[in-house]
Amino acid sequence: MPFILLLFLGCAGSRGGDSVAPPDDTALLHSQATPGGSCDPVERAGWIALSRTDDQLTLSGVINDAPEPLTGRPEISNEHCAYHRYDSSGCPPCNSGLICGGDGSCTTAPVAFGDLVVLASAGGGTTRIEADSTTGLVYQQLGDPDLEWTLDLAFGPDRVSAPAMPVASGDIGISVQIEGSSESPGALEASWTPSDDGSAVRTVVPINHHAQPGTFTFCQADAALGSFRADAEMIEPLAVVTGLEFQGIEHWRLAAAQTSVGCVELRYGRSLYLDPSFTE
Repeated sequence: MPFILLLFLGCAGSRGGDSVAPPDDTALLHSQATPGGSCDPVERAGWIALSRTDDQLTLSGVINDAPEPLTGRPEISNEHCAYHRYDSSGCPPCNSGLICGGDGSCTTAPVAFGDLVVLASAGGGTTRIEADSTTGLVYQQLGDPDLEWTLDLAFGPDRVSAPAMPVASGDIGISVQIEGSSESPGALEASWTPSDDGSAVRTVVPINHHAQPGTFTFCQADAALGSFRADAEMIEPLAVVTGLEFQGIEHWRLAAAQTSVGCVELRYGRSLYLDPSFTE
């Protein structure tokens, strides 16, 4: 049995804080993350991010036992962007303990894996990060953001491995312009200096916090393209009551794996909380 698997089985915590025996090796499900891959928001069960600042690197994330059911289905899309709308109006009355999903059916809320373990390796060293057994969240300050990092995950019956990847810098001159104003926005256009390094640029623009979550516009494009555009009909519905709540742009190298609970996404890069320029 490889050393890394022995490390997982010997030390991983139990889910929900209960004491249970480690899974039998024959039951383990092994997945190799595909570099350049990403998860459809409707299918994403979890994520692990290596997020950099100028000289620091932080690992964070969570893996749930199912994708988020409140995520609305895409209603409008173009080449790089999609408007997802959550609508509970067609959902039947849900029994106690169930919630109305974005597909209009009653379902249980996802539960985070409290036994999640992440091994982050770079420069000949490895850091082991265990999730909080109650919340399922992992969080750890790591080392040099300019190294290439390998991630190995263990949760429930699943094991996910990702090859060594560099962390995207975020330093590609990203800017965002939105037609109109925050209260009455139109199309959104993000632009940057093209970078042919296999990275991607993305944004998630949520509906205003006064409204039901699960409605948002998601955009992603290869960094080599230099821009993407979300049409006005994808942005205007998000600005309710107090205006648009644009939260920033992300520059990542990405990898994704299909697991027993859904798609798991690995992100290496930077979130940029920049203010968009409005063209009134």
